[in-house]
Amino acid sequence: MLSPVLVNPQEILHRLERFQLSDLEHCAWMPPEDRASLAALVSGRREYIFTGRWERRIVGIGGVRAIHPGVAELWTFLSPEARLHPVQLYRTAKRSVTELVERERYRRLHAFAREDHPAHGAFLERLGFELESRHPLLGPDGCTMCVYVLFPQGPMSKFNDKEIVP
Repeated sequence: MLSPVLVNPQEILHRLERFQLSDLEHCAWMPPEDRASLAALVSGRREYIFTGRWERRIVGIGGVRAIHPGVAELWTFLSPEARLHPVQLYRTAKRSVTELVERERYRRLHAFAREDHPAHGAFLERLGFELESRHPLLGPDGCTMCVYVLFPQGPMSKFNDKEIVP
């Protein structure tokens, strides 16, 4: 199991804690349909789900869903407040992905991002992911979703090309 990512105590970063379904009660920034979908998704499965906090406020929820051995999907829900701190968000995400890769030895990680929100895809690219494919009408509202993939090990790996920002 992953341990929560601990941040440098000298930095005021949000921290990650084990997710609890009761956290959804404090996520007014998340649309109700997303809260319901997330509650259904995580019922009984909490191993790789974390709650991100910034000064006691929940600013994000993210996790990893193993598809089969060696392959997993990453996902996040971020509040507008989380997006106001891009460097801290990047550092926390990079540390989390690095820990996950080292511990679980995934050969493939992928994540979806809305095509109409290019900052989401750019963030995944900064973490080392590459655009793999586009899927029209896949999003909950019929939007086009893009699949970004990361091959952390082996000949296709570009994972270590993206260093943590000092």
